[in-house]
Amino acid sequence: MSTKSRNRNSLLSSHSRSSYSNSSTKDEILAMKYLMQEPDLPIYPLSDHARKSSSASSTTNVTDTKTHTLQDQVEPAYPDFMPWKDHTQLSAEQQEKEHQKLNNASYLNKGYFETPQVANEYYSARNLILATVFLSNDNCNTVVKELSAYLTNAYKTRNEVINKIRGDSNHFKIPNRVTLTSNKKEAWLKELSNCSIPLQKIGEKIPHGLRNKVLIDAVCSRGVPINRSIWLTKCVLYGELISLRRKHQNRMSVSGTIPQISDFNTLEKFEIHWLQEWTQQVADYVLKFSREMAAINSIEKKAQYLRKFNYLINYVKSLYVESLLDKSFFLSLVLRFLKDGLPLQHKHVGELLSASAYDSNRSMSSNNDGEDGGDDDNDDDDDLKARQGSWLNDVEMNYGQRLAALTLIKIFWNDLIKVDYLSKELSELLLLNYFFIDRWATSSSTPASYEKFALPDGLRFKLLKLISDTVKYLFEFNCNIFIIPNYWMLIESSLVKIMLSPFQKGGSEKEHEEILKQLELIKYRNESLILNMKNEANVTVESNRMANRSSSFSGFNSTAVSPAPSANVDNDYTFINRNSDDILNIIEKLDTLKFNEEFSNLLKPGRKGNKNWRLNLKVVLYWCVSPSRAYRDSIGDILFICNFLRNNVLAGLNKALKTEFDNEILEIIYQIAEDTNLNFVNSNLYVLINELYQLKLITIAAYLRKLIASGIFYLEPGTHQDLNNLPPVARTHLEILENLPVLNNRQCDSILKKWTPSGFDFKGKFTNGQAMLKKSIIDPIFNNSLSHHENVECTNHIRSLNVGLQFLLINWLTSEIKSTGSSATRLIHFTPAVVTNLYRFYSQTAGLTVFFKVIIPTILKNDGGMIIFYLDTLFLISKLTVRHFKLIKFIAGTHESGCTAYDIFKLIIQAYKDLSTRECDYFKFDHLWNFMDAVTEKAPESMDSNANGGYHNNEQPLNKHSSSLVGKDSLESPMHINTVEVPTTRLHTETRSASKRYTSTDFRNDIAYLRGSVPQSLSSEDAQEVRGAFDTDFSGSELQYWYDNFESLSEEKETGLVKLLRSIMVSDHAFSTKIKDFIVELVKTSTDFQRITTFLKKMSIYDIVRMHELVKILLPVCSELGQESIIDEIILGTEDSETKELTGSQQVLLQLNRHFYRVRSIKPYTMIILRGLLKGGAAYSNDFFFKYKYPVLRFLNLAIATNTKVILSELYVKLPRDDCLELLNIQLGRTEDNFIKTLSDFEKFALEIDEYNLPVCQVLLGVISNSLVSLDFVIVKEQLEHFIGVLLTSMNLRFSDNNSFFGELFSLMVWSHKVCILELLETKFLTETKFDNGIELFVTPTSQQNLLPPLNDFFKKFATSSSSSANSVASDKSLLQRLSDFINKLVEVVNSEAITEPTPNISSAISVFLRILIIHKLSLCEYISSWTTDELVISFVSKLIELLNSNYLSNNADKLRILLYDLLLLMKSGITQEIHSSRDTELSDTTSPQTQPHQPLKQQPQHQDKDDHSEGTSPKSKDSKIENASMVSLIQNLFDLPEPSTANPFSAYLNDGLVKCSIMLDNNELEHGGDISVFNNRGLVLKSTRNDNPELPPFEQNNLMKSKLKQLKEFKFKSFEVLEDIGANSLNDGCLNLQLFDAYTTRENPP
Repeated sequence: MSTKSRNRNSLLSSHSRSSYSNSSTKDEILAMKYLMQEPDLPIYPLSDHARKSSSASSTTNVTDTKTHTLQDQVEPAYPDFMPWKDHTQLSAEQQEKEHQKLNNASYLNKGYFETPQVANEYYSARNLILATVFLSNDNCNTVVKELSAYLTNAYKTRNEVINKIRGDSNHFKIPNRVTLTSNKKEAWLKELSNCSIPLQKIGEKIPHGLRNKVLIDAVCSRGVPINRSIWLTKCVLYGELISLRRKHQNRMSVSGTIPQISDFNTLEKFEIHWLQEWTQQVADYVLKFSREMAAINSIEKKAQYLRKFNYLINYVKSLYVESLLDKSFFLSLVLRFLKDGLPLQHKHVGELLSASAYDSNRSMSSNNDGEDGGDDDNDDDDDLKARQGSWLNDVEMNYGQRLAALTLIKIFWNDLIKVDYLSKELSELLLLNYFFIDRWATSSSTPASYEKFALPDGLRFKLLKLISDTVKYLFEFNCNIFIIPNYWMLIESSLVKIMLSPFQKGGSEKEHEEILKQLELIKYRNESLILNMKNEANVTVESNRMANRSSSFSGFNSTAVSPAPSANVDNDYTFINRNSDDILNIIEKLDTLKFNEEFSNLLKPGRKGNKNWRLNLKVVLYWCVSPSRAYRDSIGDILFICNFLRNNVLAGLNKALKTEFDNEILEIIYQIAEDTNLNFVNSNLYVLINELYQLKLITIAAYLRKLIASGIFYLEPGTHQDLNNLPPVARTHLEILENLPVLNNRQCDSILKKWTPSGFDFKGKFTNGQAMLKKSIIDPIFNNSLSHHENVECTNHIRSLNVGLQFLLINWLTSEIKSTGSSATRLIHFTPAVVTNLYRFYSQTAGLTVFFKVIIPTILKNDGGMIIFYLDTLFLISKLTVRHFKLIKFIAGTHESGCTAYDIFKLIIQAYKDLSTRECDYFKFDHLWNFMDAVTEKAPESMDSNANGGYHNNEQPLNKHSSSLVGKDSLESPMHINTVEVPTTRLHTETRSASKRYTSTDFRNDIAYLRGSVPQSLSSEDAQEVRGAFDTDFSGSELQYWYDNFESLSEEKETGLVKLLRSIMVSDHAFSTKIKDFIVELVKTSTDFQRITTFLKKMSIYDIVRMHELVKILLPVCSELGQESIIDEIILGTEDSETKELTGSQQVLLQLNRHFYRVRSIKPYTMIILRGLLKGGAAYSNDFFFKYKYPVLRFLNLAIATNTKVILSELYVKLPRDDCLELLNIQLGRTEDNFIKTLSDFEKFALEIDEYNLPVCQVLLGVISNSLVSLDFVIVKEQLEHFIGVLLTSMNLRFSDNNSFFGELFSLMVWSHKVCILELLETKFLTETKFDNGIELFVTPTSQQNLLPPLNDFFKKFATSSSSSANSVASDKSLLQRLSDFINKLVEVVNSEAITEPTPNISSAISVFLRILIIHKLSLCEYISSWTTDELVISFVSKLIELLNSNYLSNNADKLRILLYDLLLLMKSGITQEIHSSRDTELSDTTSPQTQPHQPLKQQPQHQDKDDHSEGTSPKSKDSKIENASMVSLIQNLFDLPEPSTANPFSAYLNDGLVKCSIMLDNNELEHGGDISVFNNRGLVLKSTRNDNPELPPFEQNNLMKSKLKQLKEFKFKSFEVLEDIGANSLNDGCLNLQLFDAYTTRENPP
């Protein structure tokens, strides 16, 4: 007897063994099954139903290889195999027939007998059942009911138990995995890739080891057909999943735990994790393969790579469509391709912002003030490289992965944009990539440290175009996805450039306006979120910044204070809080002279959204005459600004707008003259008026009309004594009249004769000036007798004249030089001495504009053919041109070029080409060629855009974005030149041959040639000739000979010696090292340091050693010897000694080199200045400061205005307090008896505070604040309260109430003092604001000065300091009560029917209130999370939401509504996080309120009744899990925010062509393109077969279950389960898991 267990029916046995065993075992199990053969008995099959079954089953065949089909003969079905159909299962027509039968009278009389379903039911139980049922009428109903129960229970049992096919017991068997040798595995893969070999032959087994990246590489490398590769992938995945399921079940059975739905260990979550791991493998392989793109270096490799890449893309596409990947997870991984390699860590972002700001300054100086466009003379470049070197090497801008990512994004675009968080991430990453590619990928001008990022220009432009088109579509598709505050400071400029650049060539004006509106709103939202966000980056950056701006004052008496971290951005609050039209932002641009298109637009009238252009223009003109900027080259700055206004701001304006602009300039000048409280520099005002008149921006007649209309000079002047005691306004206007450039204006002469005691002889002084100029300048020049030294007498005489006469005489002199030079009959030598004298004269008499527009072109053109000059003169002209490039760039040029700078550049190149063939070039012109190349525009797209006509420089808008982060300035455009030649018929020189015209193409070709030319050494004959001029043979000791004799050498011999040295440097590269050693040895051994200094100056003048190299050489040796004065004298110098030692041209060249060193080597120059100040003690007793007072003060004032943080941490913090105060008062221009040392002193100065001296006032307040730290806080608070009261009463907000210095005045004070000022202003705002008639807040009850606008500015700019947890603001509950009281009144006002239009006061009050909430957001969130059920909290939040929903915000203040909405969202999120994070760690015991003077909001208030106490402590319960869920639910209900508007303002402009391409999958392909879609989404559902309610009758329960939709599950296959069985021994060709159908099959014996 067999011992085999038979405790289970073979029909019920699982087929899991057959699924994972070999074929013999399978055959054995199959043999055990009882198969019903066709009986011999005459039983009729249900053929109709069989045919239907056959037809239905045929739809399940999904074999893509089509190698197997179903059998033609379907197995017959017999009676009792399936239940009969009642009338409810029939069609509507058949049901109607059945009802008619029931109504038949014969049926009612004789009874109803259902027609048999088959012809013969002899072997059916039907007859027996019917006879039993109708045996007696009494028990008929009972029998039917019982029989129904038995029958349904029988079906239920059979359905659940008998022969049911479960998930692991179907006939399908996945191919077994076998271990093969590498050769056999390769052979198998080759057969798989061969379509002629059927899968039936090779599909029973698959090689072991094909999984993850190995599987992907195997199918991609061999080009396996996609349908077969998908089949193989499904087999591998399904096999892995079955194995993992088994392991998972084993672990669960061993542990004995039943996983809950929320556990990770549930089977469903387990499979999701497994699928994501496979998705990660696919994404990693794509990433790895895409990175190999950069290594392709041959045509063959390229073709091979592209074939594999195309296959990989198609394979991934099929995986995606077949749902063999986690789709959303895969898309997020693809987006990571765009992020990987970018330097986006917190420290790198800070460094990038620093680099951006630094590069702006550097490029401004190098492209405009520097000597060349390269890096040769920039010490700060080395410092930048040192700072960036630690992380730039880790940056991997692999463009292959970015191209692959963009390709995949295009393919799955329609799925990607449906997911909001993916769209938001995509927009951010696209802009970041645009930012870096735009700046780092320029191949033509990429510095060495960025060479690995370079791209060919063609590829770069296409890549940027692809990104920009995608960004533009996303922006117009949904603006909200650009709320991306994390990197907003980096990518804002890129977004603006992308969205606005298409409109430079035209476009829809309405679309343009809407884009500008949305850009402004998006900027506002991002900047607001930056303030509100609490993240690690803010904490790090802000804490570092505040530590260096506020807490740094703690070390005033210390000598060792660490400087501010270089990675942080100076004045980073300007990136966040200041609007583009903020007055302080405009002043910052003026201080750095960074004028771009944005700045130009701020000054243009008639531009929509630019309602403050008058205010902005006023700030600019006031800046020109402010005494706080007297340390600058004020005259040069004024000329620059006036030319900018004329040629850029007014460009493109119509006549009416130009007139309006000119009238506004005149109005502002009139305001300056009549402002009795304004201190201005008179001479600067006169120069400003004369230059504006020269450029035809104002007219004298208009000014005189306005002056006469004012009535100032209407009455008779009176006595002589009255004339000498005129009112200040009248005296100012008289001085302006005296300085106007007029000779024969009767109105002007009449006023001056009446009101000037001594009269004013215009004509006489003009004639005398002409005679002086002719005698001192014109005649010596054309007689070739001009002295090397400046004619001081002539210059002083002209400067003593009124400014108007100076301008008239300069114009006369310029005309005389031009006309005399053109008509000269003998040669005129323009030596460096001549050019130097002219330059000095014009620069000291405000004539640089005409000097570069007329004098320089006259010399270089030589139209008369009688002017002679050599390379030394050309070199000097070149350096002067570079020095004043900013000014020259904005001077209008000829009709052909439109730009004076371009005209001069062309003339310099032509002159050099001519002179270099006739004399030796011993100058460093190569830096000039690099500079010309750097500042001229040569982008291909710019040239293409001009192909049909071109435009002039003054007609083309400035491009405020650069192509390289370290190349051209990112804030100022390069010089645009006309790249399309003007037809010769349009030129004045049409009689000249076209071949003689110097075209822009010639210009570009010449620059390229000169940049690539190699310096040549002297020939042996020339060298011998030079040496023959000397009496001594000094071969090999040229430097020593020069040093020994430089004082006695003539200029000619010294020039010859320099030629020899230059020739040696070209031929002997080691000679530079010899020069360095010679200088070091000279300083060490010599004792005559004055002589050494003069010699080193000459070496710098002749560029034997450039100044930055010279300082590097001298620093170590001079520090060792204690002779730093040598370096000081070289880079600062004293004019008196240099006048005796050097010629005039040498002095100018030395001054130019010093200027270039100052602007290009900022850090070492700063360190030298600071060393001298720190070493010498107080300013008045400091020898260094006394000797170099002017350059030192100029540096300090410029540095404190443009780089406050650096100069603060490097100088003022390290000075003793008294010395620091003394130096700051000197910078303010105060005398010793009026020094500001205390808060009371500062109160007296309050009236003089303005936006221009704000940086000095900030530092001064910080010093005073630090001195109060040691005092009792109560005393300090009283002083601060009095100080704020005086300041609010007496401060003069000259420009704007809501856009002034007040918001940033206290930025550098000690944090506790800033908080104290905050509390004082908060209390004033919350308690003194009046709601009687709208909203009002005045400084005092009797004053009419509105305090709301300045408070709004203060709280807005204070918020950035409190966004860091390091500087959080502690609050008490009284503040929340005051906020609640205020918002109650505020909501009542905004909901009032009397308020029908927006008012500035209401908007300001709401803005101030929201800023206070931002400042206290952290403490408010803590309190609300702890006291969620408190009535005060509920009321406060409800009022906030009511304010959000108010009509005032909805209709009149979109920005404020968005700000409040974002703030509430962040508070909601913050409170929820606070609940989750604090419940488990919070102790039940709280700190006693009586022990703290200021009760924190998160603690229990002092005064609270019992109800409040019990309600407030309810969140402290022990059952934290249940409690947290309820609390979070309460928060969700409390912060029930309305959704913002979903209307798309760009729906009419949305252009699908920007993103559509041939590889993009449409929605139908994504949703229904794969086999998986054939089986899913058919409206089928899965219904449970178990009866959940046993008390109901079976049929009634089934009907109830059908009615409960919640019991129905969606019918869905998993992608890897849709798999064909291609095995030779399979039972069927395409078995599916029938458990998904909740179905079963049976085979029964006939009865």
